[in-house]
Amino acid sequence: MGLQKEKTIASALKYIQKGQLEKALKEYLSIIENEPNDVRIILRAAEIHARIGDIKNAIDMYMKAASIYTNQGFYLKAIAVYKNVLKIDELKFQAHDKLAELYSRLGLTNEAKAQYLHLCDLLRQQSIEGDLSGTLNKIIELDPGDISMRIKLADYYSSIGRTADAASELLSLANTLRDLGMINEHAGVLDRYFLLRPDDIETGIESARYYLDIGEPYKAARILQICNKKSPDDPRVSAFFEETGLKNLKPGVSGLSDESGVTGENTCDDKSFADSGLRLIHGGDEKEIESLQRTIAMDPANPAVRRELISILEKSGRLEEYKNESLSLARLLLNNGRNEEARQMLTGLQEKFPEEAEASAMLEKLETEMAASVPDIVTPEKPSMRDEKKGSGDDFEINVED
Repeated sequence: MGLQKEKTIASALKYIQKGQLEKALKEYLSIIENEPNDVRIILRAAEIHARIGDIKNAIDMYMKAASIYTNQGFYLKAIAVYKNVLKIDELKFQAHDKLAELYSRLGLTNEAKAQYLHLCDLLRQQSIEGDLSGTLNKIIELDPGDISMRIKLADYYSSIGRTADAASELLSLANTLRDLGMINEHAGVLDRYFLLRPDDIETGIESARYYLDIGEPYKAARILQICNKKSPDDPRVSAFFEETGLKNLKPGVSGLSDESGVTGENTCDDKSFADSGLRLIHGGDEKEIESLQRTIAMDPANPAVRRELISILEKSGRLEEYKNESLSLARLLLNNGRNEEARQMLTGLQEKFPEEAEASAMLEKLETEMAASVPDIVTPEKPSMRDEKKGSGDDFEINVED
């Protein structure tokens, strides 16, 4: 470290001790001008910006420091800095995105998904549509097998009028489910696809043929029913009915709707499509609740299934069951270390059931623990942990918790 730099740092510290923060900041900025990647000085300058109320420059400095740490491979330190940014400005979307990306790099998939989901909630609240679809896609990239998340992406596309994108996502998901042998799920997603694209006769016939090949004629007839309603005069549908012997299962036959929970009507506005969730997969609320409960009995540690059950119970007005399942999910998330998701779940419960003592106690305990474990940007006068990079001369550290 050069002698002049040492003198400048000493001068800045004296100004801080005297409470002359702007003069101290000027000293630090003079160092940064010559050494733009000196993270410890950038962090000191960021802190002073924050203390004097210059929030924009404070955040810019913190973001720069986090980027440098990331490029150097110090991911935990970068995470600590991004968390500090979010304590200053919860709506700094880039910090949420970078934080989730770092969790992913560290192999913390659940934490990454939770961070992306939290970002999705914020983007919805702020009506920032373009970034929302990109964030949903990142969640899917983390876990392509998450059926409910891919349906949510299709729902989102539909809700903003991007019908072609919604249909494309559903068809892609349907093909994946077919390849996995998940027949009922495949049928449900295809129903939703054909509600958006009933004119896709070729895919309809191809799918119907697939169901006939595996011995599912009612599913085949269901698909053709939807296509026939849109294009009653299309000779391909009529020919296929005749060719396959499905003519006795043409539209109007009772029982076809039982396959998916879809009625004979083929109208679908954005709201009804988005609100339908996974209902087409399971076949109505009661059947879906029973199916989800059976799945949970076999796989009680699956949070995605519990979330879906909770959603249906709430829509069905079964609030006592909704409350109990929500508490069970919160406990499961806490046991898995998914504290932020648990906090969101418990906060929602407390808002709906303010007299629910267990939820309130769990939330109070969790928030206390989370507050105690949040890594802070340590002031220059009180370093708390040596830098990972020994011999760098970087004596200003961030207290990082794993």
